[in-house]
Amino acid sequence: MLRLFFSLSSDFLFIAILESDKCLANIQQENKRQHSENFFFYLKEVLAISKISLSQIKEVYFTSSPGGQTGIRISLAFIATWQTINCSLDVYYINSLLFQAKKENVISLLTIDSKANKFHVAVYQDKKCLLTPKIISKEELEQLKKKFISFNIFQDFSQVKFLKNFFLSKDYFQKLKNVNELL
Repeated sequence: MLRLFFSLSSDFLFIAILESDKCLANIQQENKRQHSENFFFYLKEVLAISKISLSQIKEVYFTSSPGGQTGIRISLAFIATWQTINCSLDVYYINSLLFQAKKENVISLLTIDSKANKFHVAVYQDKKCLLTPKIISKEELEQLKKKFISFNIFQDFSQVKFLKNFFLSKDYFQKLKNVNELL
């Protein structure tokens, strides 16, 4: 079965075409503030490399909020359009903080502002959520670090190998019934 996995919820762009558990083609690159310019270009490139068309893909996996609003808007518009054209398409999503966490004890962070004063945060222990996603200040983050002193800190997808994380996280994706679930 052919699958598309993509992530636009951070400063990175990731797209992969998978057949069962084999990656046919993928791209991962820093893409700060350029998702609207680059997503479709790289999607076409990955499809061409793998020699398949969108109509052959049966499942789509993507990272959802929290994250960069432009990337999330592009993701949702793409999914909504594709589901309108192909109503048998199965779509799965995962919270971007959970995706970043892999299967470790992690404080998962996404920086909200350029001054790094506010963050989306969640805390996971082997994918179990200990602190549900919320927005915190820099001062609150320092307190959180003291509370979870032995936990790794993963921030802004800088340590993420997207393809590896996809296989580690595949069971945690949820089936999307309607794009409105994520709005």
